[in-house]
Amino acid sequence: MNSDIEVMVHAITSSLPMSGTRRDELQRATAQDEELQALRKVIFSRWPDNIKAVPSIVRQFWTIREELHEADQMLFRGTKVIIPTIFRSEMLRRIHEGHQGAEKSKERARAVMYWPNMNKEIEDYVSKCTTCLRFRWSNTKEPLEQHDLPERPWQMIAADIMTFKRRDYLMVVDYYSKYVKVPLLLDKTAKSVITTLKSIFSRHSIPDRLICDNVPFASRQVRLFSKEWGFKITTSSPKYPQSNGLEERNVQTIKQLMRKCHYEGSDPYLALLNYRSTPIPELKASPARLLMSRNLKTRLPTASALLQPDVITNISENLRARQHRQKYYYDRQAQPMRELEAEEVVCIQRDKQWEPAVVTQKHTAPRSYIVTQNGRSLRRNRRHIHPTLGAPPNQIRNQLWTIIYRE
Repeated sequence: MNSDIEVMVHAITSSLPMSGTRRDELQRATAQDEELQALRKVIFSRWPDNIKAVPSIVRQFWTIREELHEADQMLFRGTKVIIPTIFRSEMLRRIHEGHQGAEKSKERARAVMYWPNMNKEIEDYVSKCTTCLRFRWSNTKEPLEQHDLPERPWQMIAADIMTFKRRDYLMVVDYYSKYVKVPLLLDKTAKSVITTLKSIFSRHSIPDRLICDNVPFASRQVRLFSKEWGFKITTSSPKYPQSNGLEERNVQTIKQLMRKCHYEGSDPYLALLNYRSTPIPELKASPARLLMSRNLKTRLPTASALLQPDVITNISENLRARQHRQKYYYDRQAQPMRELEAEEVVCIQRDKQWEPAVVTQKHTAPRSYIVTQNGRSLRRNRRHIHPTLGAPPNQIRNQLWTIIYRE
């Protein structure tokens, strides 16, 4: 070691923020560490010219060999102490004190210490920290996956239950025309929903497909109704209303419209009439005209010729262009996530916190999985599932469940 390096390293060791006891422990652990003692011998006997001549136990230090030094019975990479194997688990716990993320933890460690594969071990440790898993941020959204475009009006519709001023409404939207129906419900039971749907279908025909949430549409009664009337039901992932995005957007729009009408005491039925009669810019026609091939008479003065039936063609092209545009803007900040395997240990998001679960199987719906949590089978979207770096050993899995549920 040249004199300048020796002075620098001894200055570092003399100013290390550790007690005499900790220094002694590091010195003894270094002296008893087979890997570090082999490294010390290579340092003092000079590194060979070829890596093949280096003992296999220390070949992982080959790329940083010019930075390695020994001082005060400890080994250093530059100014960073090389931690003996026996202390690395403790150092991982100390590095992650305060529960900063993997990148912050690595930066903190790299500033003062080193051991081979330290970055990878920190990533693994942080990824399995039960506290961090519970309070981690939501997953990044995935690229937009859109429903197939309908070829005609009322071929594919969406439905959801909307509550406003303690009254429940069944919101039904046509995917082709964007025409909205908002009938009042007596209650939110399957029987009431079925009766209301029958009333709507008797006016507008039976759709090919109904996209909806699970309650009460996934009930046995509604499933039986769909079989008898000959249409398919597609339910969205629980806790993931985005998969029924058209319906959710319309619920917010109509609810805001009703709030304004309630505030000023105006007629909500007129507001709905105006909404259905307003042209959609990208489609250049109103929902009513797209559904019924005619404009609706409103309180605005309208020429009789404009109220005559007029079938619009080439709407599918406009719908496709609109869909592509929506996907383009949505996907700019989206990232795909890998598929999950059965028996994989994961965490699922609930009320902005993450709780442990195990993947049972992939659901038939896209990006949807059946998971088991605390003895219950649940369906969740991939957006609300975070893998814990594959399936960890049983002891880690048991620890994950025990720590979170010990309360």
